[in-house]
Amino acid sequence: MNENKLIGEGNQELAPDAPPEYGALPSSSIASSSSSSSSPAAPRREGRWSNGERVRYVETEKKYVARPGFYELDVNTELRHFDSNSNWLRLLDRSFGAMTHALVQQNELLKQNFQQLIEWSQLPTTALSADTLFEKMHSLFSEKSTYIKVSEDLLQLICGRRADIIQRRRDCILSSVKDKYIKHDLSKIPPTNANLFNPQQLGTFLEKAGGTNKLFTAQKRSAEEPHQMSMRNRQGGPQAKRPRRSFRNAEPDYDPQPSTSSRAATFKDFKGKNQKNFDNRRPKQDYIQVWEAISAPNHILKLIRGYRIPFQVKPPLQNPNLLKRFQTPTSSSMSEQIITLKNQKVLIPVKLATPSFVSPMFLIKKSDSSNRPIFDLQNLNDYVSVVKFRLINVQRVPTFLQANDWVVKIDLTQAYFHLPIAQSHQRYLRVLYTPEATRRPELLQITCLPFGLSSSPKAFATVSNWVAHLLRTKGLRIIVYLDDFLIAHQDRHMLQDQAAEAIRVLTLLGWMVNFQKSVLNPTKVIEYLGISWNLHMNSKQLPIDKVLRISARIQGLLRDNRWSVKQAQCILGMLNFAAFVVPRGRLRCRPIQMAYNKLPKHDPFLKFRIDPQAATELSWWLETLTQSTPIHQRQVSHHITTDASGKGWGALVDNLPGSGIWSPEQKLWHSNLKE
Repeated sequence: MNENKLIGEGNQELAPDAPPEYGALPSSSIASSSSSSSSPAAPRREGRWSNGERVRYVETEKKYVARPGFYELDVNTELRHFDSNSNWLRLLDRSFGAMTHALVQQNELLKQNFQQLIEWSQLPTTALSADTLFEKMHSLFSEKSTYIKVSEDLLQLICGRRADIIQRRRDCILSSVKDKYIKHDLSKIPPTNANLFNPQQLGTFLEKAGGTNKLFTAQKRSAEEPHQMSMRNRQGGPQAKRPRRSFRNAEPDYDPQPSTSSRAATFKDFKGKNQKNFDNRRPKQDYIQVWEAISAPNHILKLIRGYRIPFQVKPPLQNPNLLKRFQTPTSSSMSEQIITLKNQKVLIPVKLATPSFVSPMFLIKKSDSSNRPIFDLQNLNDYVSVVKFRLINVQRVPTFLQANDWVVKIDLTQAYFHLPIAQSHQRYLRVLYTPEATRRPELLQITCLPFGLSSSPKAFATVSNWVAHLLRTKGLRIIVYLDDFLIAHQDRHMLQDQAAEAIRVLTLLGWMVNFQKSVLNPTKVIEYLGISWNLHMNSKQLPIDKVLRISARIQGLLRDNRWSVKQAQCILGMLNFAAFVVPRGRLRCRPIQMAYNKLPKHDPFLKFRIDPQAATELSWWLETLTQSTPIHQRQVSHHITTDASGKGWGALVDNLPGSGIWSPEQKLWHSNLKE
């Protein structure tokens, strides 16, 4: 909802026959001048406002906002990224600032008017009587007086802002309506003096439409939750001696507190099972209600309801019949994947003549030798706005782990497919494929977050990081890399309970756990982010499959004694990762990097002879890939300080000094060697 709508234009959506209290100005001013001046007018109480003129208070508000003091407070620059989605509160702050300023002016004007009245009564020429006093009061508080103008502005500000709040309350109720056309019809039912919707019109409408159960999505709440919510709203916070509201209240059929024995049985049931086939046919609305019940932030709810691709410019749409060059190549493996994705409702068919943005699909091998479908979205990514962000890396894991820790790992099944794509953006994610069986081209569109979209990692990481934050509030020590959750605890039995709780939460949120790839029994040796972590031996090293893969690549290069720019980049990428766990690995990468820098870059596939020093370092890597380094370094036991010059050297070892003079041969050494 944009700012203009919130502070002024939202009232235009109100029903024409809205009651006067809902958002109309009085037809007469606060102080009427129609009374006869010959006698004082009796006090008159304003009842209902007679006309239906809507309050438009934007310009009125502008007259009273002023810096400093009577404007919304700015968020400090250092804290601005923590101020998420507070637009509504900011506008309320602005309105209350304007109202405060108007009240201050009204108070000052009232004091001035009474001061003038007192001074007038003390004049020798003043003949005090009921008539003269009334005339003087009428002149001070007439319709054209500044006091009355400020009072009417203040009334307009309050009524206008209240109209926005009432409209927002109506919108919150209508957000639970399933059908958008029903929602539109219900929004046309005006409020009354006592109800948000006219009772007679609402009753007639619901009777014809089949009742609230048919029109509205059911809200799953515990019996005591409405009372708790009202108490929290009235007193501004959680109440003492009251159970904290959590996501457990959102699913009463689920065991909220599984016993230790039942959790152990749960892990026993997990053995040998795996939710391998992602099912996108499950009803999303139930899960969205759970996300709402646990108070997920608005930016998370938007992703859960349907991800909108952040385009810089909308991509052009064309007739798929003209895009045959982007058709996905036909093969038996691809047909198998297409059928699987169609059964999971990740791909759904659309009319062939529909304007689309078509991208091809290809397959890559996963670590378990199965195929992973990747959508070649390079052309689409040219239109996508990508914001830089950081995922955790292997360097963060040692600071997370502690001595004597037990760990478990939870992996999700086809993680990206848990986030749906907004309906209006699915036309940009279409695939043209001709099955082997029918030989007729099909146009399919992707309904979930695809692999290959440049903004997908950030979108999914945003959600998974928030889920990890939710679990931390429940006492879990956890880190997450996209869909890989690592949980640690000093007590293995407590860790087993926490792992069961994490799975319960993920399942409740609609996420499917890959029990085959997860490690759910507490252990001290685990593979995470491509590194094998041994907490019992306090060591980290490459897993055996990575050692074999890198060794095979190095042996192939040494056997040919030739490499290209692409091959050099590939092996350097592998060795840079391995250098994190191999002793002196970073140092041993430098000669290979220098040899790579000397290669001509005009043809990345043209092969050249490998530099002899680089070949020597590659041979060293073959012998040391299986070595390990400590996860946590030992505490420092000795302190050494050294320095060197052209003539001699000096050192301090645990406050014990030492020094010497270079020999003639040593004076010829490089300064780095002397140091």
